[in-house]
Amino acid sequence: MTDTTKHQASLDPLWSFIVGIVGAIGLVIIFKVSAPPAVAAILGTAGALAILVGFQTDGRRRVILLLIAGIALGGWRGMEETKHQEILDTLLKSPSPVALRVNITVLEGWSAGRWGHTTTVRVHAASHGGDQLDLPSRCRLEVRTTANDIDLPRPGTGIQALVSLKGTAQRPLLVAASPNLLKASKAPRGTPAVREYLAASLIRAAGTDPGRIRSAELAAALALGRRDMVPAHRRNGWRASGLGHALAVSGLHVGIVSGTFWLIGVIIGLRPTTIRWALLVMVPGYTILAGAAPSAVRACLMLCLYLAARLLGRAAMPLGTVLTAAAVMLLVSPGLILEAGFQLTVAVTAALIRWAPPLIEWLRGPHWLRGVLAIPIVAQLTAAPIVAVHFRTATPLAAIVNLAIPLLLTPVIPLAVAAVILAPLWQGAAGWILELIRILTDALWVIGSLGRQWTLIVPTTPSIILFFLVATGLAALRYGRLGRAAALAWITLILMSPFASFLHRDTVGERVEMLPIGDGLALTLTSSGHTLLFDGGHYRSETAEMLADTGCRHLETVIISHGDEDHIGGIRCVLESTTTDRLIMPSWLMTNAEIVPVLRAARQESTAISTVARGSIIRSGPSRLDVLWPPAGRTHLSNNDRSLVLRARMSSGAIVLTGDIGSNVERVLARTSNLAADVLLAAHHGSASSTSDGFLDAVSPSLVLIPAGPRNRHRHPHPTTLDRLSGRDIPFIYPARDGRCGALVTDDGQWQGYTETR
Repeated sequence: MTDTTKHQASLDPLWSFIVGIVGAIGLVIIFKVSAPPAVAAILGTAGALAILVGFQTDGRRRVILLLIAGIALGGWRGMEETKHQEILDTLLKSPSPVALRVNITVLEGWSAGRWGHTTTVRVHAASHGGDQLDLPSRCRLEVRTTANDIDLPRPGTGIQALVSLKGTAQRPLLVAASPNLLKASKAPRGTPAVREYLAASLIRAAGTDPGRIRSAELAAALALGRRDMVPAHRRNGWRASGLGHALAVSGLHVGIVSGTFWLIGVIIGLRPTTIRWALLVMVPGYTILAGAAPSAVRACLMLCLYLAARLLGRAAMPLGTVLTAAAVMLLVSPGLILEAGFQLTVAVTAALIRWAPPLIEWLRGPHWLRGVLAIPIVAQLTAAPIVAVHFRTATPLAAIVNLAIPLLLTPVIPLAVAAVILAPLWQGAAGWILELIRILTDALWVIGSLGRQWTLIVPTTPSIILFFLVATGLAALRYGRLGRAAALAWITLILMSPFASFLHRDTVGERVEMLPIGDGLALTLTSSGHTLLFDGGHYRSETAEMLADTGCRHLETVIISHGDEDHIGGIRCVLESTTTDRLIMPSWLMTNAEIVPVLRAARQESTAISTVARGSIIRSGPSRLDVLWPPAGRTHLSNNDRSLVLRARMSSGAIVLTGDIGSNVERVLARTSNLAADVLLAAHHGSASSTSDGFLDAVSPSLVLIPAGPRNRHRHPHPTTLDRLSGRDIPFIYPARDGRCGALVTDDGQWQGYTETR
């Protein structure tokens, strides 16, 4: 028996155990399998017995028993998780807001958003209508306010609050309509308060120098897990560079901090046994101080298992410790199986242990150079599909950018920890350390610009591909022929992924489609292979992701109706992720501040920019779009009433596209313009102030499209508008009810509405 065969034989029982857990939890949660409590209890008992019996046997029998144990325990814990999610799903589907009373602790600082400020909280208790509710231990809290966050509770503060429940069962969002609904029950204390004090000390040590302030914010993220202190645009920049993982305290950080501690111990003459005992105390303490993210907890468990084995005089297999840590975390919190952070940290660590050594042996050159090349290659090949599935992005040059990590990021992490320690004690020394961090991270930021130049938006991953990824990923961790074949299949899938968009090519001749974005308006108009986008929705990447789902990589024209965030929020990402020939907007919008980021992106992507007003004509393939509104120079109108109104003339009929105009503009258009059309895009998302009777008379549509998304905050469309359309027997569709929907030309040349279910 070869060494590889012996190694695999020793790992087989643990590998089968984790396969059973992952398979059972994943299937139970995805398919929402539920059972009476007695059945779940029987599964848990059977799993425990299978483990006990399995350790009394050996060989193939042990492997089978531990597989059964993993399936039973995973099924038990998965059913418990499903039960909690079903309760939350029921509440979230309620037509009226669900009010909760919660007892929470603020864990992080506050981040500003359009609707207020958000933070992460630990949920101690929650109740609805007198019944206790089991929420995830960590949730996001949003407080609706226009005030400064200085008046909001600081990290470590205990709060009793009245909130409404939003979001999803996997990621619930607690929303407080006003800061007055938050009542502090405990003064700031505990680990969150300590983290806040240390982070504030870093900022004080930075003084007024902008570069050092950036370094202090980054040091707080690297050493304390306070990513909220890094401004959103810089977080996005790190992520686009392929270096976003560096901002999350993970195995990389725990390993570097532990390695630095070990090196210091050796330098001052401590015995290895003493250092190991010290690390057994220091590593869990640092993990808790850094926020105890899943990636850090996994690294902590793995390192502690390794240290304990060495202290007991037993050999510890690194891959075995990763699998053990993953099994423990999943059994404690089965919902982790769907979280990107958990998947990334376990998969990348296990892949590095399994595949970095053979790749280092296969490469040629000095050993240190082979290691520098092998580690980012393995890490990026492992992480790329997981990132694509969860975040819908791919950074092809990430592996090259990550070559800088050993040289630049490795010293930054211990320097960040040193700055955290010194900041409360000696601000001058901490300031000099922050200056060193600035020099190193500025260099890393410049190198990261290479990755930022090429970021792709990827389509939604089909379920069959997800199953294939899980199966090949688990198999690739095995040694021998099966592991090599699975790794080759994994790499083949990655190399073939750029051609996936060809599977989504659409052959429809003429079609208008409303994308089911959460909030705002995004509509595509397609004719003879020419695609036009009308507005880009609210959220940054949502529209780009939905375009990727259809295989759309080229847009002939992008039109912006006006400058509201729910119409232009996604335009910049669309320009960066597709090839767009031209960008068109009303002439008045060119002088508004909110359009500047979009204009900058258009110029960077070499997209032609032009403006229009009433009387202009836009051509898109065989289609002609007449600009009906606004007239040039109407500065006294509101932004909504200066929205573009277009009449698209196509070979099979006409479509009227509106932005957010109100009934007063509709009356003017009804008197002065030819509005007759087969399809009407309802103005202002179907609000009561638009789609007036006179406007409907002038357009006389056979179908109305209402741009009201499934998560719009204003509960559009308004019942008055729906009643008005129903009273005229005009059919209407909208994404909040119908999902992806629109209108297309049938074989007899008539426009007909469709939904994603038809």
